[in-house]
Amino acid sequence: MITTILLFIIVLGLLIFVHELGHYLVAVRNGVKAEEFGFGFPPRLVGTVKNDVTGKYEIVWGNKNIEAKNTVFSLNWIPLGGFVKMKGENKDTSTDADNFHSQAAWPRVKILSAGVLMNFLLAWVIFAVIYMVGAPQEVNPGLRSEYTNVQVQLTSVEPGSPADVMGLKPFDALQSIAGTPIATLTDVSGTITRQSGQSSEFVVKRGEEILTLSGTPRTTVAPGQGAYGFSYAEVGLRQLPWYEAVGVGFERVIEMIGAILVGLGALIWSLLSGGKVVAEVAGPVGIAGYVRDFADMGWVFLAQFTAMLSVNLGVINALPIPALDGGRILMIGVEKLRGRAVSEKFELYFHGLGFVALIGLMLWVTVLDLSKFNLGEKFMGLF
Repeated sequence: MITTILLFIIVLGLLIFVHELGHYLVAVRNGVKAEEFGFGFPPRLVGTVKNDVTGKYEIVWGNKNIEAKNTVFSLNWIPLGGFVKMKGENKDTSTDADNFHSQAAWPRVKILSAGVLMNFLLAWVIFAVIYMVGAPQEVNPGLRSEYTNVQVQLTSVEPGSPADVMGLKPFDALQSIAGTPIATLTDVSGTITRQSGQSSEFVVKRGEEILTLSGTPRTTVAPGQGAYGFSYAEVGLRQLPWYEAVGVGFERVIEMIGAILVGLGALIWSLLSGGKVVAEVAGPVGIAGYVRDFADMGWVFLAQFTAMLSVNLGVINALPIPALDGGRILMIGVEKLRGRAVSEKFELYFHGLGFVALIGLMLWVTVLDLSKFNLGEKFMGLF
């Protein structure tokens, strides 16, 4: 329980900290005063601020209003987000040079987009480090000699299939099937064919565990499906020199951004066309469950999952949705088109309603987390 919760807080905290750090650094760089740098949403638990006279940092407990020339760094009670409160961000009528709304459009766009870019940068760094130390990846036959620890690993498991029912999971490394050692792809297909529909024992390695699972294959197999309902590949570790790792890491981030945008486009199209929505989403409970699962498989898998979450966070925040960075940038675009800013009241309602909708979506997704894929049991397993 404690390990899972700590890992979840570390992963979520890292993503939020990096995102808000981007806003903070670019705001200060452009002469905008950051009144507060907060982890979590208010009310405030504790804060620290540099005394204007003594130059020393002081601790302030609770939600007390702090008047200071320097930034208040705070820890807040609701640990599901973070914020940088900038002077004049809520359309303060002050014309002070360090007021957010006193800035031209481009500096404001840079400040608002910095969080997204920092999330992409974090993912790039994580991927680059992983590729330098050795990342698990599908074996390229032409470069086979460059891989170590090659094994046959499941890449996907069809929901409701015999493989799913018997408990096989993606990333399981096949050790043997029906007593036959598995070392190559042909070992898998050959052994399953020889068993000819009989029940078989699968020995797999999952993280540091060795598991024995039994199942019976399908006798009638639809086109594109296997007898057990899993796909597999040869996976090995391959280390890259730092200059290649940096390039491959960057390519990986770009690929993920594209894949996420395509997935979002398919989701929107399904909603508009009345089709079946097949996209997978996860809230805090689901992410905590996945953090535990990936941590069990090893730090490399957890690091890759963290990088994936960072890219997702960046893409979602860049969308022109109220209350998100993209929604605020959209208001700046409208301001440039109109030649004047939208009314404070309209923008307040625009972002306020968006925030309420996002909270509602988070609650809805959490309920889904608890009901699908046995995540209710996973959630209870955290404790």
